Amino acid sequence: GSVSPQTEKRIFLPLVINSTDSDGGGGKGGGETGDGEPGALWLPYTLKGDSVIPTYGSSVAVDADGGIHVAFAIYTGTDDLNQQPATYAYCISDCTETANWSYTHLGDAVQEVRLALDPAGRPRLMLYGPVTDPDWPRMRYQYAVCNSGCTHNLSWTITTIATPIEPTATREYNNNRYFALDRQGHPAFIYTDTIQNNHPGTFYMSCQSNCADVDHWTETTLASAALFDKPSLAFSPEGFPRVAFGIMGGDQNLLLAYTQCDQDCTDGANWPGVLLSQIHGSAKFNLQVDSKGQPRLGFYSGSYAAIPFEDRSLYYLWCNSECTFAAENWFLADVDLPVGSGDGVDLALDAQNRPRMSFETGNQGLGYAWCNSNCESGEANWKSREVETQAALADDFEVLPVQRCSVSIWFNGQRTSLALDPAGDPRIAYDAQHWWFGVEIVNGVPRACDYQDATVTRFALFSQP
Repeated sequence: GSVSPQTEKRIFLPLVINSTDSDGGGGKGGGETGDGEPGALWLPYTLKGDSVIPTYGSSVAVDADGGIHVAFAIYTGTDDLNQQPATYAYCISDCTETANWSYTHLGDAVQEVRLALDPAGRPRLMLYGPVTDPDWPRMRYQYAVCNSGCTHNLSWTITTIATPIEPTATREYNNNRYFALDRQGHPAFIYTDTIQNNHPGTFYMSCQSNCADVDHWTETTLASAALFDKPSLAFSPEGFPRVAFGIMGGDQNLLLAYTQCDQDCTDGANWPGVLLSQIHGSAKFNLQVDSKGQPRLGFYSGSYAAIPFEDRSLYYLWCNSECTFAAENWFLADVDLPVGSGDGVDLALDAQNRPRMSFETGNQGLGYAWCNSNCESGEANWKSREVETQAALADDFEVLPVQRCSVSIWFNGQRTSLALDPAGDPRIAYDAQHWWFGVEIVNGVPRACDYQDATVTRFALFSQP
């Protein structure tokens, strides 16, 4: 049935910070299902012997011609060269057919990859992974550029930008949206470093030209000691950065925060910020900016949510003025999905600034929600659909390893990445994780079975209802 309009709420936590000197001081009604049958497929992958090489953590973008660009990483294992490269995949049409995708492998020891397109539709990647250090688990951020022939790895230039000693913690479970291009095509990313590297804090790295040369990148200190949690970076139409992030408060509670810069953004003093609300570490969020430069946030509350949020619920947050001045200038609306829906949320805005969100449903499927009118008000009417159910993959042996147990289950719709094509139709990349349960027979003896054996990236597209 249709979703009842939700009353907008203010976020009452009027604490203002300057990020440069912060020291870290029951179920609901379901949404309406739209028309339009989706198509879905496993994104290109390779087999090693009889096993699937798992992939995960996709990032998707669509160019002005409707061409779909996706990047993803190897989840575990290695390829035949004993490396762990990222994959860049491209499709121009009929993209539910595997044969219409072209792809290449880039870099080595890549644990995570982020993708964005410049104004000409050319792909830019941020590759993240470990680099050898005898004393500490040092990580590496590499910027990868291609201007033509991008399904051939020799067409790419890869430049190391930063090598922090950075804690990875639960990073593999997140969508990690710290990398973005502004609308003029200039790249930037957020990263953290630690005292073990004599460089503690959170930093904004940006480049205005010749970005394949590390010397053209500028580092700006956002917090001299605090480490931002799950930073989500976006830009205003004029090219000014906005960041949503988690940060530890003085009472050691995690807080949702927001900062932006509107002039001389290489000076950390020009980044005012505001604390919005206490959140749990399992919360997920994604920031986008509308055509007026106003921030919009898709937010999943996760477990043990604090007021004004409820546990394991999906919200839409917005601010229209003085967004770093006070939390009272921010509003929220519950998207009103069944409890548990919203993990791995990704937010996109269409050409009319209307919000669309992809996420994992409470039934471990791929979900999609949208609002077409009065979305930044108490009169918003959100609708939703389940794009691909968990059950849809139950007997899909295209990538399923040899059966060993009595129960086969896919957990679908994880770590979603949403992009809209020129017509506003959704293109979603996401992960499906396979588990065996039940009983397996070993040397004629039954024993309990409970283990994960594959995580593989998928892609779905359909027409916007």
